Amino acid sequence: MSDETPQRHAFCKYIRTNRMSYAQDMIEVEEALANTQTYQNFWCQHTQTDTGPDDGYVEHARCRPGRACYQPLGD
Repeated sequence: MSDETPQRHAFCKYIRTNRMSYAQDMIEVEEALANTQTYQNFWCQHTQTDTGPDDGYVEHARCRPGRACYQPLGD
């Protein structure tokens, strides 16, 4: 078992979750979602499914720099 904490990274601008629809404070939402470990809460704006265009599962921990379809929020 590793004691490493995953590195923080910007949300992918294509990641979606229902929580984003009614949030008033995106910083709180990002904090909560960054700690979510299941892809079932997320979908990709490109595919509208729980897998991205590269057939990988959608979740904050997986939608990160290095993934071909990743674009940081704000770009």
